[in-house]
Amino acid sequence: MLGFDIWAGLRCGGGQMCQSYEERLPYVWEDGSPTGKVKSVEEAIRVLNLILHQDRLADGQRVDLNYVREVLKGVRDGEPVNREAQHVAAIMAADEIDCSTQAFLLAFSRKVERKRKLRDVVNAVRMGIRMKHKLRRRTTASSSSDKERSSSHGPGLVAGVLEGIDSWGDFDVFQLSSEAPGSVLQTVTRTVMDRRNIVRSFSFSRHTVQKFFGEVESRYLDNAYHNAIHAADVTQGVHVLLDRGMGTSLSELEIFAVVFAAACHDVGHMGLNNDFLMKSQHDIAITYNDESVNENMHLATAYRILARQDCDFLRDSFTPKQRESMRKMVVAIVLATDMAHHFTNLNALNRMIEEKGKDFTKWDSTLQLLEAVLHCADLSNAAKPMRLALQWTDRVLEEFFVQGDQERRLGRDVSPLCDRYSVSKASSQTGFISFIVRPMFQALTPLCNTEDMLGNLQSCHQHWSQELCKEKRKRATRQTREVRSAPEADKA
Repeated sequence: MLGFDIWAGLRCGGGQMCQSYEERLPYVWEDGSPTGKVKSVEEAIRVLNLILHQDRLADGQRVDLNYVREVLKGVRDGEPVNREAQHVAAIMAADEIDCSTQAFLLAFSRKVERKRKLRDVVNAVRMGIRMKHKLRRRTTASSSSDKERSSSHGPGLVAGVLEGIDSWGDFDVFQLSSEAPGSVLQTVTRTVMDRRNIVRSFSFSRHTVQKFFGEVESRYLDNAYHNAIHAADVTQGVHVLLDRGMGTSLSELEIFAVVFAAACHDVGHMGLNNDFLMKSQHDIAITYNDESVNENMHLATAYRILARQDCDFLRDSFTPKQRESMRKMVVAIVLATDMAHHFTNLNALNRMIEEKGKDFTKWDSTLQLLEAVLHCADLSNAAKPMRLALQWTDRVLEEFFVQGDQERRLGRDVSPLCDRYSVSKASSQTGFISFIVRPMFQALTPLCNTEDMLGNLQSCHQHWSQELCKEKRKRATRQTREVRSAPEADKA
């Protein structure tokens, strides 16, 4: 899902080049005007020219800085700045986020330009790391343990949690996971499909549907974040978004495709991002030629399960044309969850709404809408009530940190937001909300009611902004103490 690059190295830890020019690096607002760190766009271009003459620049750094220079030249010459360039400039200008968070966010832009460089890195590293990840299997012992745990809960409590399935704020997927251990995804998917009358409309075999999604759930690993609970949460989120004014104008096949995609969109995820897999020359990176590695793997895993005779609930219900149409939609929807395409897809959605209007039935295709619905649900952690948002924050960062621990053991540079010893939780969250999540939900607002979601995002951003202020005060106090203690140490 995630890719990283080397922007952090330009602003911190980059050696003499970074120290000489860091304070003069150009920062611009979305309209292209300088923030005050340089006197003019022209001066910013001159500074970049100086930096680009440095022999010690890595190729990746040179590509990124050349891109910024071209954007600034366009501003100077009066050319319109495209939206992706505006996103880059806004992220670079954000004083409230640290360099690690900036590196993380900037990685979601211009992925196409990076792929050649990443392939070079992959070919150069030649690590040949073979990683084994055990799938969660239900042994007799674990089944007995599940039965013992569930006996203290009972179907009544599960039904109570499911009463909130149609609500954005009242549904607690963590509580459901506790009440229905080992079957949270099956439970949510079955309930959503029943609510939307999908099984009856297509005359699916209920037994085979349950068999398929049970097998899918068993292929989700016990990661901190990318697990069956996340898949269930995203599936429920898609269901609610469809209910906010879009579902009535979509076909039954389109609705089923996006629900199916939501349930399967991270199946088999190993808790490692695409860049890690590519740099490791992992088997799935080789299989998919470094293109949306995780996302392609999730799709292949889901469709291999569906190809099994005991799991193929489409066989007796779909015509070949329906099956082909659904697969095309599911593949496109899941591939669009690759964060490398985030800004491109966001800009395309905004442009479509501007040109065609908010009545998506008049669009050339509704596929772009379906992609946006799943992508929003996939990014929606901070748009949930605070009690849920904070749990998701801890989970996603812990998964990042586990990857960072592996990178450290392998002697690699730790990826942005993956260093458990230096990451600012507050900075990472304010940046992610400001530049990724909120713009995505705002883009969807003309098409459905997102008022409560945007309200939750505002509350969450305010919470982390306050935490960031506390972090800065603590850091300043610590630095003051260190300065005061230095003379005493010299005397000693």
